[in-house]
Amino acid sequence: MKRALITGALGALGAFAITGVASAAQADEPQAASDWKISVGPGLYVFPKYPGSSQLQVLPFPVQDISWKDRVFSQGPDVLGVNALLGENYHVGASLSFDFQSRSASDDARLRGLPDVHYGPKLRLFADYT
Repeated sequence: MKRALITGALGALGAFAITGVASAAQADEPQAASDWKISVGPGLYVFPKYPGSSQLQVLPFPVQDISWKDRVFSQGPDVLGVNALLGENYHVGASLSFDFQSRSASDDARLRGLPDVHYGPKLRLFADYT
């Protein structure tokens, strides 16, 4: 939960800063409608050293919100996603993201004898109705 709040807050600040600069520079020019929506900024990804750990790791992580026709997107840790079904009040799809949770048996004495878990990709399926 902490990592989502920090990443989201930093992403909002970065997106606001980039959007504000672009808006000020182009305030007098008419804007053409585009299929692309792009916001990018700096962020931090904060997560436990291993699941259940009280020690935290911090990684620099770009915060991005990129979408094309609200169909294909890249947002936060979701590197690439697709809204397969998209309506006014719902969307259903899948995304490929990177899982930063890892641990090794040497991280804590209670983990000895368990296999190491490494960083890796993960597939996320989602459905949302509002």
